[in-house]
Amino acid sequence: MIRQELLELVKFNPQEVRRAIQACHEEANKCAVLQQEALQLAKTYADLLRLYGEPVSATTVDATVTPIKGVIPSERVNGKRSQTIADVAVDILQMRSGRSHAGAILAELQGRGLLREAKYPMTSLTSIMRRDSRIEKIRNKRNWWRLRMSD
Repeated sequence: MIRQELLELVKFNPQEVRRAIQACHEEANKCAVLQQEALQLAKTYADLLRLYGEPVSATTVDATVTPIKGVIPSERVNGKRSQTIADVAVDILQMRSGRSHAGAILAELQGRGLLREAKYPMTSLTSIMRRDSRIEKIRNKRNWWRLRMSD
C-alpha cells in the first residue's frame, strides 16, 4: 500500500527514462571512441620518440593512457573498432623486433592502462596470446612469444 502511494506521488514516463538511459550510453560510447583515438595518437607520438631514440618516460605514457571503466575495447562504436589486447600485444611485438618475453609485454600493456584489474594478469595475457593466430609461443623458451610467420 505504501508503494502504491509513492508511485502516485512520483509521476514519470518509463519510456522517457529508457530513452534517457539509451542517450547516456550513446554519449559514453562517443566519448570512448574519442578517447581511443586520442590514446592512439599519443601512442603514435611515443613510438615516434622511440624511433628517434628519445626517452619516453612511464609517467608520460601513464598520464595519457587511462582506460574508461566498463568500456569493452573490442566493441564497435559508430562503425569503428577499438584495439583489442591481442592487437596491442602484436603492436608491442612489432616494436620489439617480433619477439619478447610475456613479462615485458605485460609491463607495456599495464603501462598503457590495460590488464590492471585482472586477478591473474599473466594468465590472462598468455590465454589471449594463445588464442590469437598472429602470435605464437617460442618452443623451449619459457614464456617467450613471437609474431607468427605469414605464409
